[in-house]
Amino acid sequence: MVKKKKPIDTSVSTPVFPRKKSFFSVENPSLSLIITALGMLTYAVFFGYLTIKKYFYYQYPDYDLATYANHMYNLTQGNPMSTLIGSHLLQDHVTFIGYLVVIPYFIFRSPVFLLILQAACLAITAYPVYKIAEKKIDHFSAAIISILFLFYPALTYLNLYEFYFETLAVPLLAFAFYYMLENKMLPFIITAALACSCKENIPLTVAMIGIYGLFRPHRQKIGAVALLMGIAWFIFGYKLIPMILTYTSGREVTGLGAYGEGHIKIFGQYGKTLGDVLIYILQHPLQIIGDVFNTPDKVKFFNDLLMPLCYIPILGADILFIAGPHVLARMIASNVQEHTIYYHSAGPVIPIIFMGFIFAFKRLFKLMPEIKPHRHKVLAGILIVEIAVGLVIWNTRTIPQRFNLDKKPSEYHIYEQLLKEIPKNAYAAVPLNMLSHTTDRPHFYSIHRLFGKFEFKIPMPQELEYVVFNTSKLLMAQHYQSGSVFDKDMLKYLNDNSFYLYKYFGEVVAFKKSKTGINLLNFRTADAPPDKYRFTVDQSLMLVDYTYRFSQDYTGAIYFTFKWYVMQDNIPDYQIIFFVNKQDKSDILYSTHWIGYNISPVSAWKKGDLVTEEYCFVMPPLWRFFNLTMQIGNSKTQVPSVIDIRNKDDLDQFGKFRLVFMDLR
Repeated sequence: MVKKKKPIDTSVSTPVFPRKKSFFSVENPSLSLIITALGMLTYAVFFGYLTIKKYFYYQYPDYDLATYANHMYNLTQGNPMSTLIGSHLLQDHVTFIGYLVVIPYFIFRSPVFLLILQAACLAITAYPVYKIAEKKIDHFSAAIISILFLFYPALTYLNLYEFYFETLAVPLLAFAFYYMLENKMLPFIITAALACSCKENIPLTVAMIGIYGLFRPHRQKIGAVALLMGIAWFIFGYKLIPMILTYTSGREVTGLGAYGEGHIKIFGQYGKTLGDVLIYILQHPLQIIGDVFNTPDKVKFFNDLLMPLCYIPILGADILFIAGPHVLARMIASNVQEHTIYYHSAGPVIPIIFMGFIFAFKRLFKLMPEIKPHRHKVLAGILIVEIAVGLVIWNTRTIPQRFNLDKKPSEYHIYEQLLKEIPKNAYAAVPLNMLSHTTDRPHFYSIHRLFGKFEFKIPMPQELEYVVFNTSKLLMAQHYQSGSVFDKDMLKYLNDNSFYLYKYFGEVVAFKKSKTGINLLNFRTADAPPDKYRFTVDQSLMLVDYTYRFSQDYTGAIYFTFKWYVMQDNIPDYQIIFFVNKQDKSDILYSTHWIGYNISPVSAWKKGDLVTEEYCFVMPPLWRFFNLTMQIGNSKTQVPSVIDIRNKDDLDQFGKFRLVFMDLR
């Protein structure tokens, strides 16, 4: 029997290849990395632009940018001292990082470089955040979390508030934590050491990373190194650096920085030295816990840090423990600026909060397994909440970051003109918002450090030639609770040392040392008062005569001379207030001056004295073309007694403004 052969299968089988994933798939790690990179680039460019524009519009109203830019410029000249405030780079805060930052500063030599550096460093922090989230969750979740980091409200305020070397510790701490998790010793040591060099309190956070590492599997060695490094660096900054500066400067310098003789006063309720404070904390733990939450500002600080992330970081309490010493110091400080996100104080806490968020979000998968398949949507929802909370915080914030970049401020042109006209080598004192534009001038000083009741007041230079100040309450008295004393001390100095009006525009007044000129200050005369009194202030002072003249230059200034007759002894302080009103009585401009600025306190005046004062008031642009009313009043509270001064064409028979007394109290 013949067997039938099976037919040979000549068909060719088609190979089965895995389906190619779309580039835009959430499983594509390249897409996630590109999203993170674009977010970082956008953040750096946007905030770099904002801060640079803010700088050129003279809207940095504090010391930090000016001080550190001045330090950097002086280091390029071989001088570690700040001529603006008279301190060593390592004296106010132990910022060794400045000796590295000065290397590129040799090329740029501008505060703008520091602003760009700050924006870039905060943007770069999103990368270690991404890498840790990628390791713990997944690629696309990591990309969303990196965007969450860049939208974080506290990060926004940190970038917009001045420049601070402590800000550079934010990416360094994030990288250090990442390298600790990866158990990479050398990169960890480098980033942790650089973080410690940013400020004297950062070593405590590095030590806490070490303690955390001691309790993680296979991380004990790197944890021990971190703990020893943090403790050693803290002791080095607090004890050895003062000894070195004492030896090199020839004068005693005690503990420096946040825990030194000056800054330790914010913990004054617990002791006079760092040791006293630490002992008090250990002996009174329940009181300290109560003090952490004893004001609405402190509660708001926690809410502002945690609410944008829906309080999820609380589930990562073991990570948040790393920020414990820094947060505790901020919360028990008496200075409200220490426990708010509007300044730099929250900086070192930010990367720790996001590490806690990443670990906590993964833990949610165990508590609520149904979240894991929808984790990307949940993270997107948290991003929406974060943006909404950020907008609420922005619209209810206090003053530090409030600025207007739509147009140049009114004082912009006068500042520009003064910087062009005042010689670069001249000795000058200038206000805070002008200070950062004078960092390359060897003899420019902060007017607050010369005249204000400031702890680190610097000696008055005998060669002082120019004094510029801004009468705005924000710039003159925001950080000093005794603005009137500050004003009087300064104006007494100007009067005693032959300073005369140099420029005047709006709230900006510049004086120049000269033999002749217009003196806006008052002086006492022996003239007898006229028989007819025109205006009475609380039965203390009487306005007995006045003169005025109009400026011939572009400022549109009116110069007034008032003669006050002293009616009684021991009179209180008064302000004289200048208003300009529209026809509907709404104010469009005002300015205030203290009566009796500089000769002696008014309380020392004697009955029968006659005081002559000169004032300058700048009218609004084009004021001659409108029917404006000018009023002059006085006040020792907020309720003025007012004299109406009508527009220029409405004069009395003596060729003076018609003054009509109105008591509005």
